[in-house]
Amino acid sequence: MAGVAAELLAPRTWRKADYKAMLAVIGGDVPNRYGHFELAWKKAHGHHGIKLSEDWFTDLLALPSRQVSKALRPIYRDCVIQAALLRAAAAIGGETARTDEVVEALLAAAYLHESTFRDEVGRAIRRLGDPALPGLLRRSIKPALPSTRARRR
Repeated sequence: MAGVAAELLAPRTWRKADYKAMLAVIGGDVPNRYGHFELAWKKAHGHHGIKLSEDWFTDLLALPSRQVSKALRPIYRDCVIQAALLRAAAAIGGETARTDEVVEALLAAAYLHESTFRDEVGRAIRRLGDPALPGLLRRSIKPALPSTRARRR
């Protein structure tokens, strides 16, 4: 898992706008700077012709090469690799002994690079199923703040 986690957490070389342009071809919803998913919002509010991808890896691999411009090919490759890594992490997390480690890596990856891959990370976590719940619950607990009395000393 260490190799997969290192690759998931590695800095991306392209701009978020580049990834967003590439993923728009398959209906990959990327959150805007406020964390909102524009394609899902449009689809929910009656805009017709909005396609939402529920599996970036499969949709990227099924994409005909003629639909990927020369400028987007390196970004396309990076998107395929990221989606494959997320699938691999979910498969590794299927082993109970590794689930917590995978949950930690996936949660960290969700917010890297301006949350570009957050939607697909969510699907990877859902693939883990119920064994992911303890790790998710532990991460959801806010640490206790020091009391006012302790800070004054």
